[in-house]
Amino acid sequence: MMPIKDWKGMLLVVILFSSVIVYAMAVEPYWIKTTMHKIGHASVVSPLRVVQLSDLHLQTFDKLSAKIVEEVERLKPDLVVITGDAIDNHGALPVLDQFLAALPKGAHTFAIHGNWEYWAAVDMQALRALYIKHNVKLLVNEAYEVRMGAQAVIIEGLDDFTAGKPKSVVKEYGANKAPLHLLLQHSPGWFEQLKGDALERERPALCLAGHTHAGQVTLFGLVLWTPRGSGSYTGGFYQSKLCPLYVSAGLGTSLLPVRFGARPEIAVFDFLLKRQTF
Repeated sequence: MMPIKDWKGMLLVVILFSSVIVYAMAVEPYWIKTTMHKIGHASVVSPLRVVQLSDLHLQTFDKLSAKIVEEVERLKPDLVVITGDAIDNHGALPVLDQFLAALPKGAHTFAIHGNWEYWAAVDMQALRALYIKHNVKLLVNEAYEVRMGAQAVIIEGLDDFTAGKPKSVVKEYGANKAPLHLLLQHSPGWFEQLKGDALERERPALCLAGHTHAGQVTLFGLVLWTPRGSGSYTGGFYQSKLCPLYVSAGLGTSLLPVRFGARPEIAVFDFLLKRQTF
């Protein structure tokens, strides 16, 4: 017969393990953090707020989706960018439809593809039509200029590096065409492999990526694994060869419905008149 103290120790281990599992499945995946970043840029004419939603991995319109919508409403952005992996199932288009319909209106909204739109064999024509329905501009190796009062912004959206065929298109624009230039690429590994002629181009004010989920499951902050296409990036700010780069932790989950030590993130970038160093 096992001594009582051994039973107590085993019970404590079981309780602790169960608590971690419950937290990782039922608490952290829904515990959104909103990160605020102030960016000074010499060519900003008036303050501009950009909200990044990455790696939604929408399966159902659940309490996480509702929280995201509520937070975007509170933030009142000028621009919203959806940086890939909005869905990871070819049957999830109706859920994306519901989510986009619920998003607050008024902000200019842009989207790019992630790897899962390809891997899940999503109907790309239907996806584009859905974005058009909700006045979202899908960019696949395209650049689009948007004006808000006196402020002009070019949004350059590249195809995904992991599963697509990214190609820079910024050279189609003159150096002074738009004073502020944002580049969107789902998989941050793309920035590491740039060299030679690929770097002979206008330098964006900010580049935004996702894909890594900040590891999704970490061990006391130690990232154990990131998906192919992440490069050496995990999450947060970096100075890439091309531009200041922010890699979002994303909002949904992939492969396993858990997060531990990698809370879902809405990243907010306030562009200001004063120059600020990253």
